[in-house]
Amino acid sequence: MIWRALTGLAVVGAALGAPALAQELRQIEGVPVVTGGVGVDEREEMLLALPDYNLKVVTAARRSGEYLADVALEVRDATGKRVFGATLDGPWLLARLPPGGYELRVSFADRTQTTKVTVPAQGRRDAYFYWDVPPSGEPAPATR
Repeated sequence: MIWRALTGLAVVGAALGAPALAQELRQIEGVPVVTGGVGVDEREEMLLALPDYNLKVVTAARRSGEYLADVALEVRDATGKRVFGATLDGPWLLARLPPGGYELRVSFADRTQTTKVTVPAQGRRDAYFYWDVPPSGEPAPATR
Protein backbone atom coordinates (compact mmCIF):
# COMPACT_ATOMS: atom_id res chain seq x y z
CA MET A 1 0.00 0.00 0.00
CA ILE A 2 2.77 2.46 0.90
CA TRP A 3 4.64 1.47 -2.29
CA ARG A 4 1.59 2.36 -4.41
CA ALA A 5 1.27 5.74 -2.70
CA LEU A 6 4.97 6.51 -3.18
CA THR A 7 4.84 5.36 -6.79
CA GLY A 8 1.80 7.56 -7.39
CA LEU A 9 3.56 10.55 -5.85
CA ALA A 10 6.62 9.90 -7.99
CA VAL A 11 4.51 9.80 -11.13
CA VAL A 12 2.71 13.03 -10.20
CA GLY A 13 6.00 14.68 -9.31
CA ALA A 14 7.59 13.59 -12.56
CA ALA A 15 4.60 14.89 -14.51
CA LEU A 16 4.70 18.27 -12.76
CA GLY A 17 8.43 18.64 -13.26
CA ALA A 18 8.48 16.99 -16.68
CA PRO A 19 10.32 18.70 -19.51
CA ALA A 20 8.42 20.34 -22.34
CA LEU A 21 6.63 18.19 -24.90
CA ALA A 22 8.85 16.48 -27.43
CA GLN A 23 6.32 17.63 -30.04
CA GLU A 24 6.81 21.26 -30.85
CA LEU A 25 4.42 23.68 -29.17
CA ARG A 26 3.60 26.23 -31.85
CA GLN A 27 1.64 29.42 -32.09
CA ILE A 28 -0.32 29.11 -35.32
CA GLU A 29 -2.02 32.38 -36.14
CA GLY A 30 -1.88 33.20 -32.42
CA VAL A 31 -3.32 29.88 -31.21
CA PRO A 32 -1.19 27.55 -29.03
CA VAL A 33 -1.16 24.19 -30.85
CA VAL A 34 0.61 20.83 -30.51
CA THR A 35 0.31 18.10 -33.15
CA GLY A 36 1.71 14.59 -33.07
CA GLY A 37 0.84 11.30 -31.46
CA VAL A 38 2.53 9.08 -34.05
CA GLY A 39 3.87 6.64 -31.46
CA VAL A 40 2.67 5.45 -28.08
CA ASP A 41 5.27 7.59 -26.28
CA GLU A 42 4.11 10.74 -28.08
CA ARG A 43 0.45 10.01 -27.30
CA GLU A 44 1.24 9.38 -23.63
CA GLU A 45 3.15 12.64 -23.49
CA MET A 46 0.27 14.49 -25.14
CA LEU A 47 -2.17 12.91 -22.67
CA LEU A 48 -0.22 14.56 -19.85
CA ALA A 49 -0.63 17.92 -21.64
CA LEU A 50 -4.41 17.56 -22.18
CA PRO A 51 -5.43 19.72 -19.19
CA ASP A 52 -3.71 22.71 -20.84
CA TYR A 53 -5.83 22.50 -24.02
CA ASN A 54 -9.56 22.80 -24.68
CA LEU A 55 -9.75 21.21 -28.14
CA LYS A 56 -8.50 17.78 -29.17
CA VAL A 57 -8.79 16.58 -32.77
CA VAL A 58 -8.15 12.92 -33.66
CA THR A 59 -7.95 11.49 -37.21
CA ALA A 60 -8.13 7.80 -38.11
CA ALA A 61 -9.11 5.25 -40.74
CA ARG A 62 -12.72 4.15 -40.38
CA ARG A 63 -12.46 0.33 -40.45
CA SER A 64 -8.97 -0.34 -39.14
CA GLY A 65 -8.77 2.52 -36.65
CA GLU A 66 -5.23 3.24 -37.85
CA TYR A 67 -4.25 6.79 -37.06
CA LEU A 68 -3.73 9.24 -39.93
CA ALA A 69 -1.25 12.08 -40.31
CA ASP A 70 -0.80 14.87 -42.87
CA VAL A 71 -4.43 15.84 -42.43
CA ALA A 72 -5.29 19.49 -43.11
CA LEU A 73 -7.37 21.31 -40.51
CA GLU A 74 -8.98 24.73 -40.75
CA VAL A 75 -10.77 26.26 -37.76
CA ARG A 76 -13.33 29.05 -38.25
CA ASP A 77 -15.20 30.97 -35.59
CA ALA A 78 -18.99 31.30 -35.36
CA THR A 79 -18.94 34.21 -37.84
CA GLY A 80 -17.01 32.16 -40.41
CA LYS A 81 -13.72 34.00 -39.85
CA ARG A 82 -10.62 31.81 -40.09
CA VAL A 83 -9.01 31.30 -36.68
CA PHE A 84 -6.12 29.07 -37.81
CA GLY A 85 -5.13 26.34 -40.19
CA ALA A 86 -2.60 23.54 -39.77
CA THR A 87 -1.43 20.23 -41.18
CA LEU A 88 -1.35 17.59 -38.48
CA ASP A 89 2.10 16.08 -37.87
CA GLY A 90 0.37 13.04 -36.42
CA PRO A 91 -3.13 11.82 -35.64
CA TRP A 92 -3.72 14.25 -32.75
CA LEU A 93 -3.95 18.01 -32.49
CA LEU A 94 -4.33 19.89 -29.23
CA ALA A 95 -5.29 23.57 -29.32
CA ARG A 96 -6.10 26.29 -26.79
CA LEU A 97 -8.95 28.43 -28.12
CA PRO A 98 -11.16 31.09 -26.56
CA PRO A 99 -14.48 29.55 -25.45
CA GLY A 100 -17.14 29.62 -28.15
CA GLY A 101 -18.49 28.02 -31.27
CA TYR A 102 -16.22 26.86 -34.08
CA GLU A 103 -16.41 25.03 -37.38
CA LEU A 104 -13.71 22.43 -38.05
CA ARG A 105 -12.91 21.62 -41.68
CA VAL A 106 -10.67 18.58 -41.92
CA SER A 107 -9.31 17.30 -45.26
CA PHE A 108 -7.56 14.06 -46.13
CA ALA A 109 -7.14 12.28 -49.49
CA ASP A 110 -9.12 14.96 -51.34
CA ARG A 111 -12.11 14.54 -49.03
CA THR A 112 -13.26 17.16 -46.53
CA GLN A 113 -15.36 16.70 -43.42
CA THR A 114 -16.92 19.58 -41.52
CA THR A 115 -18.34 19.69 -38.02
CA LYS A 116 -19.31 22.36 -35.52
CA VAL A 117 -18.07 22.26 -31.95
CA THR A 118 -18.50 24.40 -28.88
CA VAL A 119 -15.26 24.85 -26.97
CA PRO A 120 -16.03 25.20 -23.24
CA ALA A 121 -14.58 27.74 -20.81
CA GLN A 122 -13.48 24.81 -18.65
CA GLY A 123 -12.78 21.29 -19.80
CA ARG A 124 -12.23 20.14 -23.35
CA ARG A 125 -14.10 19.30 -26.54
CA ASP A 126 -12.91 16.22 -28.47
CA ALA A 127 -13.56 15.87 -32.21
CA TYR A 128 -12.95 12.60 -34.06
CA PHE A 129 -12.70 12.30 -37.85
CA TYR A 130 -12.68 9.00 -39.75
CA TRP A 131 -11.98 8.27 -43.42
CA ASP A 132 -12.46 5.20 -45.58
CA VAL A 133 -8.89 4.20 -46.48
CA PRO A 134 -7.40 0.83 -47.41
CA PRO A 135 -5.54 -1.00 -44.64
CA SER A 136 -1.77 -0.53 -44.58
CA GLY A 137 0.00 -2.57 -47.20
CA GLU A 138 -3.00 -2.72 -49.55
CA PRO A 139 -3.05 -0.65 -52.71
CA ALA A 140 -5.41 2.32 -52.76
CA PRO A 141 -8.49 1.88 -54.94
CA ALA A 142 -8.19 3.34 -58.44
CA THR A 143 -9.75 6.76 -58.92
CA ARG A 144 -11.49 7.88 -62.05
